[in-house]
Amino acid sequence: MKQGRQYDKQLAIGNVATYATQWCVWWVTLQPAWRGTLWPLLRTPELNKTWDKVQKGGRNGVLVVILSLGWWVSVVESDVDRHEATSAVEYVMWVLQELMKYPQGYK
Repeated sequence: MKQGRQYDKQLAIGNVATYATQWCVWWVTLQPAWRGTLWPLLRTPELNKTWDKVQKGGRNGVLVVILSLGWWVSVVESDVDRHEATSAVEYVMWVLQELMKYPQGYK
């Protein structure tokens, strides 16, 4: 992304395991504090908590998350890598479903 937004270009991922670890760390930083900091993150929304940190649109929002998952999924070769990537996709899908239920957060 630093060289411009070329969404149609595949990111060169040298080591899938390293990318997976870095992606998970990054994803955790995008989450509200109530989800915790240990992978896998909590999936039980707390009342009166919001999704403000992840509820972002535009070029630097959810699009980048989906794009980065696509890069990851496109380079998996082993069953272990495929399982990790699939789990990450499921985590993101859960968050997107929650965002659709509560478009203004939980308050």
